[in-house]
Amino acid sequence: MGSWRLLLVPLIVIYLTDASGRRKWLDNEVISQLNWDLNLTLNIYMDWDRDHLSLTKKLLHTDVPNMLLGGSNAMNLKLLGTFTERALTIVYLKESTLNQTLSEVVKVLWQLHHLPLLFILPTEEDSVLETLFERALHNGFLHVLVLHGDNLYTYQPYPTIRLTQIQSLEEYHYLTKLKNLEGLDVFITRETVSPRCFNYTDRRGQLVYAGYMYNILHTFIKFYNGTERGIFDGLNPIPYDLALEACLERRIHFASRVIPPFGWRYYIPSTTLYNLNTYVIVPHAARLPKAYYFLRPFDVVLWTIIIFSMIYNTILINWIYRHRQPGYSIAATFLEVLQFLCFLSNSHTYHYSKGWRQVLIFLTMTLFGFMLTNLYLALLLSMLTSGLYERQMNSLDDLSFTQLPLILDYLDIEIMKNRSGIHPQILSHATTVTVEKLTTERLRLNANYLHMGYKDRVDFVLYQQKFLRVPILQMIDEVTYVMPFFVPAALALPYLELFNFYLRSIWESGIFRKMYTDSFEEGILSGEISFRITKTMEVQTFDTEFYYFAYTLLASGWVLGFVVFIGEHLMERWRRWKQQRTSFGQH
Repeated sequence: MGSWRLLLVPLIVIYLTDASGRRKWLDNEVISQLNWDLNLTLNIYMDWDRDHLSLTKKLLHTDVPNMLLGGSNAMNLKLLGTFTERALTIVYLKESTLNQTLSEVVKVLWQLHHLPLLFILPTEEDSVLETLFERALHNGFLHVLVLHGDNLYTYQPYPTIRLTQIQSLEEYHYLTKLKNLEGLDVFITRETVSPRCFNYTDRRGQLVYAGYMYNILHTFIKFYNGTERGIFDGLNPIPYDLALEACLERRIHFASRVIPPFGWRYYIPSTTLYNLNTYVIVPHAARLPKAYYFLRPFDVVLWTIIIFSMIYNTILINWIYRHRQPGYSIAATFLEVLQFLCFLSNSHTYHYSKGWRQVLIFLTMTLFGFMLTNLYLALLLSMLTSGLYERQMNSLDDLSFTQLPLILDYLDIEIMKNRSGIHPQILSHATTVTVEKLTTERLRLNANYLHMGYKDRVDFVLYQQKFLRVPILQMIDEVTYVMPFFVPAALALPYLELFNFYLRSIWESGIFRKMYTDSFEEGILSGEISFRITKTMEVQTFDTEFYYFAYTLLASGWVLGFVVFIGEHLMERWRRWKQQRTSFGQH
């Protein structure tokens, strides 16, 4: 609007005020002032009476872009996602076209019930006003103005519809800003879908409802003076078909659960707060028996080098000894090399009296044995403290290494079939089970299955492992698919704008996060979940299981030593027998 037009507004107001002080309104004046007050960028004219076509043409001379809809032009048009949402809709009505026009308005302003709406009524019948406001409230429109002759009306919806003739648009802005539900019944679902909503009996024997989505709705109803009413309290959980039908019939105003978007046919979403990711939960890797820990500090390559060096040094040192002491036992040489590698005392041998070669071998093997022994012991103790585990599934690709089934309900499988980009390993492991079995096995942390769920349910289930040293289940940090988080609301809900304002406020202030984390503690108090505690807080590093391999190795050494002893004894007896036969033949 130009500045010169603003200067004319006070003069027009004085001119249009009769002797009784009652304001006389003109349609173009109301439209211009609403455009200025609300900073609108589009005017939509819905003219169902061809007698007002000249009036419509006159109103088109404004600074705001205009759109004229009539008849077939408005049949399939939806403002949402097509044009700007900062729009004013002006509707010309007659009593004969009331139903038809309101039906088209509902289609054009689908999910945009918070936009201002101006009805122009040329009829002189006051009864049409009440009918019009009742229909507007039924379809969720609160910011409604009706120009009836030269009088301007709006209404307040609760506790009953109250018509108000206004003298200024400031009254309209104040009266149509909903602040109190005036005891209105708000119907919500209170089924058990933890951590969003669940119930328990407290120590006083009273039924208590909990969960972060329930607390969001409960706090909203309480803060804005509504009356909370539960629906389908006896059903747990509520079947999807029944819940969607109730939403369509507006028997459910809000649902305290996450529902996939079914084309927005049954309900409309509240303000979307964030994207809710879906993750897969897998069993944590099993701990290896401690008998294997003796071999784990070194890998295969290092063990091969150690064995090769023992054989090489045994042959080399025995060859040196045989030059000075023929018939020196190779077994004694092997034990001496083993003592060096294990950094054990060998005090009966005086290496410094056997020449520089022996001294060099002694120093080299002693230093090597010292480093090898300490490195082995350090790694062994570290592994015994932290534990060694089998291969852990850390990605969705790792699911190919397990045969465990991924249990899902029928709706989850249908959602994944209709989505693109789902990992093939998920679909290959998916198995359909009932909702009851799925919930039970997931809350029990059953490691015989793979699980999948939205992030809030995954956090709730895994919260039971807070005090476990080693978890039972583990989440794979790869998103399976994403769904927007919102609160499902009934179609054409009049106070949805108020709820969206409240929802954004608790999100930005951090109250939503507090409700989210409190639901985990409430889950513990209610018995819905329970903390899993490690059986003993002591780290049993050296238990009986640890020595199984050592005992096995010791027994094997005894058996091998006994076999070698028998073999050497037999060889010595054979050698003496052969010498005796040789000496007997010479005589």
